[in-house]
Amino acid sequence: IHGKIHEPKNIVDSFSKGTDANDLDAQWLKKNIAIQTLPNGICTLPIIQGKCPHANACFTCSHFRTDDRYLPEHKRQLEKTDKIIEIAKKNGWKRQLEMNERLRDNLIAIIRPLEDTHGA
Repeated sequence: IHGKIHEPKNIVDSFSKGTDANDLDAQWLKKNIAIQTLPNGICTLPIIQGKCPHANACFTCSHFRTDDRYLPEHKRQLEKTDKIIEIAKKNGWKRQLEMNERLRDNLIAIIRPLEDTHGA
């Protein structure tokens, strides 16, 4: 939102670092950032701010509507979310894992009926 360019490889590298418990960058990320995917990016809300009242709110809102036109976008978000879940499991990041598993479940609940209905 401030116009700063972040190279995709650097973002991925920053999330995947930290298999070493002594890696200070990984420990900071684990303790300070609640990573989760969005359809058009990622959220890096500082954990100290607590649970985000908006985080992927549409996927839990009874007013949210979608259809098969958005199926590719939902699938891309599911793929990104699965990658974050894999990294969180690998590094023992419980908060990030919990948030993204909930998002994954919601995305699957959206995707499956769209695929079944429209033969995707």
